[in-house]
Amino acid sequence: MTLLQRRRDMHALSAEAGMPSTSVVESSILITAPLETVWQYTIDVNRWPEWCPTIQAASVQDADQLSIGTEFSVKQPLQPKRRWQVTELVPNKVEAWRTIDEKERFVARHVLVDNRTSIESTLQLRFVPTWWPIQSLLTLAFKAALNRENRALKVVCERSS
Repeated sequence: MTLLQRRRDMHALSAEAGMPSTSVVESSILITAPLETVWQYTIDVNRWPEWCPTIQAASVQDADQLSIGTEFSVKQPLQPKRRWQVTELVPNKVEAWRTIDEKERFVARHVLVDNRTSIESTLQLRFVPTWWPIQSLLTLAFKAALNRENRALKVVCERSS
């Protein structure tokens, strides 16, 4: 999937979520581990705090497995606890979710591409800045967080394979 296709997909998700002008951040990394391993760590929301330094708490509501419509909550440092809903789920390829709260709208997407020798993991976040003067700072902070999350995913997947 090209960068242009990824951005087009994110724009479609934003329009679907009724989001006005948004900011987008993205992080990609190559992981040398089986696709199934990377996917299992990706979809096991309840275990994200065990390996991801940017997640303090996470829990899925009323479900054993993720599916479209599944709701979960995530608490991250310096942020309020947020409720999310799965909007897209293609096994071993894509998962996407959006915030449920009307005040703060975020759309997140995780795309996995099997390159035969490694897995390309791309994290994307689209958000509507609630206060425009700090948009640049938020963009930098979210980019740094996505980079940390992807690096942590790489470490945990490569250790376990």
